[in-house]
Amino acid sequence: MKRKKNNKIIWIIVGLLMACFIGIGLLPDTQPNNKTASRSGQTLTTPTTGSVAQAFTPTEIIPTSTPAATPTKALVFPYTCIPVNNGFQTGLVTRIVDGDTIHVNIDGQDFVVRYIGVDAPEVDSDDPLGEQAKLINAKLVEGKTVTLVRDVSETDSFHRLLRYVLIGTTFVNHELIRAGVGVPKQYPPDTICQETLENALVVARTNQLNINSSPPFPTVDLDPTPEIQPTQAIVSACPNGCTTEQAGCSIKGNISSSGEKIYHVVGMRDYTKTVISPEKGERWFCTENDAVANGWRRALR
Repeated sequence: MKRKKNNKIIWIIVGLLMACFIGIGLLPDTQPNNKTASRSGQTLTTPTTGSVAQAFTPTEIIPTSTPAATPTKALVFPYTCIPVNNGFQTGLVTRIVDGDTIHVNIDGQDFVVRYIGVDAPEVDSDDPLGEQAKLINAKLVEGKTVTLVRDVSETDSFHRLLRYVLIGTTFVNHELIRAGVGVPKQYPPDTICQETLENALVVARTNQLNINSSPPFPTVDLDPTPEIQPTQAIVSACPNGCTTEQAGCSIKGNISSSGEKIYHVVGMRDYTKTVISPEKGERWFCTENDAVANGWRRALR
């Protein structure tokens, strides 16, 4: 009788234990919530176990000090020296400072633009050409939409944009020199169009226009047609090279003792001491394109 009682107690204990296990299995899952509210009110998903938490920080757009450049795939420039791969900006000219500096509105922001490679007299100087340079600059660009192309530097020490300036097929930097109110001046490292600007000075001198001209000021055509740019007229004289130096054709196509064809432009180290001997096949060229087309390469310095 006592053994039956003990067996009954054992079965009761077993039953209670089974009930406990079943009850635990029926309790709701207490996994942590995988949604966490951020301080900004956004709902961010927390990383799963084993992953590294990633902080979410909204990106703040900070306006840059210089305008963004536009790719130049569809734009054709009138002179091959202009660095098309650097992109460009367009803007409206709102003010003329002097013969080589303007204000341009680009996307609603005002920028001071300094022409690359050109030096014109100051307006407030004793040189009367200062005012004339400003007037010609105004005739070229005032109130017009211009295209701005960078060389190497973005700005100068005065925080002015350094740019080649164009209106359609008119290369403004070149035109100011051609008009006799500016001179080419090297501002390294922005010198890729230096040879083209030097040629503009040759044209000005050929037309008896000079930065040292005195009043009355000479009048020049500031609206050259796209079909007949000054350098194009010179190029047609001897596209295969000239046997004698001609106006606007100052590039020296030399042939070295090893037979290598090397050309030198004004300002290069060996330009002055290089002598052209036509009987050896050496030539004068009007543009670097002509020299390259005829088998010459540019001197290294």
